[in-house]
Amino acid sequence: VGKSAYRIICIYKPPACSLQYFADMCACITYLSSINTPVFMCGDFNYPTINWRLAPPDLASSEGIFFDCIAQNGLTQCITEPTSVHNNHILDLLFVSNPLNLFDCYVHEPFDDSDHYSIHFSLWGVNKQNNLHRPNGNFQHVRYNFSKANYVMLDRYFKSVN
Repeated sequence: VGKSAYRIICIYKPPACSLQYFADMCACITYLSSINTPVFMCGDFNYPTINWRLAPPDLASSEGIFFDCIAQNGLTQCITEPTSVHNNHILDLLFVSNPLNLFDCYVHEPFDDSDHYSIHFSLWGVNKQNNLHRPNGNFQHVRYNFSKANYVMLDRYFKSVN
């Protein structure tokens, strides 16, 4: 948006991953979050038992270490509704470095035949000084014309990606 700079991070954490994978993921989050630019991190983290309003009871568990990694990097988790089609778990998460840069965040119907609901969100335009763009005193809003998208090709592409 305008001269805005964002860091958008997408992560997938398998339900059962090695300790090395987990350590590398946390180190990557720390590295990618250590900039003076708004950070938006989303993905399927597969932590069904974390209550993001409370610290996990076992801070030595992988859930506790991940919770601490997110807190130490100043990120806020924004999804409050279940994202799994099959149960009441919040598996897909959205973290932001500044919740004021985010608006209109909600969980919506699944994409194609996915077993996860999709997450929709919008960003306020932020310039490098972290000020909202206000051309002529109004907020700038970008709209994409999704009616012109080639959904058949998008569907083919997403089905080819593991």
